[in-house]
Amino acid sequence: MSSSFSKTFPYFELLRELAVAHGLPSPNSPDEIREFTFMPGGANYRLIPQPQDDTQALLEIDITSLESLLNDEPTSPTIERLLRSFLQLNAVLQEETQWLISLDEEDVLVLSTPVTLTSTSAEAVQALALQGLQRSRALLDWCQSLEPLVPA
Repeated sequence: MSSSFSKTFPYFELLRELAVAHGLPSPNSPDEIREFTFMPGGANYRLIPQPQDDTQALLEIDITSLESLLNDEPTSPTIERLLRSFLQLNAVLQEETQWLISLDEEDVLVLSTPVTLTSTSAEAVQALALQGLQRSRALLDWCQSLEPLVPA
């Protein structure tokens, strides 16, 4: 692959490296794949390109579904407590680590961080994913330790 192609499609080149590292078939063209999903440590990870900047991607790690945190008893005070806590944690996480907590369209808590494609290798993405796994497990443990609030 020519170096000009690599500079034009840094996301595609990183996907090819990740595919090889995970023993998956390597995509032949950038149009074949828009997102790379892998599961080291049993967690679901996604590397998603940022449409507004072709040198950036987002690494997302699923933590757990909101439903499982609420033990099938979604009370408004418990949800409010979780969301307020996440907003407070996001302020600290973003300032210190660039990791953010969000809730996706399927009500799954997601931990994410930006990845600069022009200076990141497959090994660096994997190391970042493992760091995210440790953070997501700690966050899940913390969430599960919260006592559900019982309405009066």
